[in-house]
Amino acid sequence: MAKLLITCVVFLIVGGCAVTPIGIEPTSQQLADKQGNNKSYQIIGTVEDGDGYLNLFGIIPLGEININDTFKDIAKKRGGDALINIRYWYRSSYYFIGIYNSLEVKADVIKFNDDYSEVVE
Repeated sequence: MAKLLITCVVFLIVGGCAVTPIGIEPTSQQLADKQGNNKSYQIIGTVEDGDGYLNLFGIIPLGEININDTFKDIAKKRGGDALINIRYWYRSSYYFIGIYNSLEVKADVIKFNDDYSEVVE
């Protein structure tokens, strides 16, 4: 009986995980100006980052995820203007107090050259 109880407690604490692939995007914003000319940019690095929130007891969300805002925040944190070659997925980690939902992103961060420093929204 003690072994069963210990096993149940361990499973409640450790929890589980589920990954849901969402998509692949070529870029987080337009790479052309208003006239249709391609903007020149430099790739400044590859990033793996994301955003998440806790869903308390599986029914009370303590936040939310906005994909576009997450992309912008990741680029800005790395000193870039946008992301290209974006791969992203949701991960849900299950714990005894709730579910932690996260959007995970892997992408290349780019910085537009000085002649195209205006970022298109």
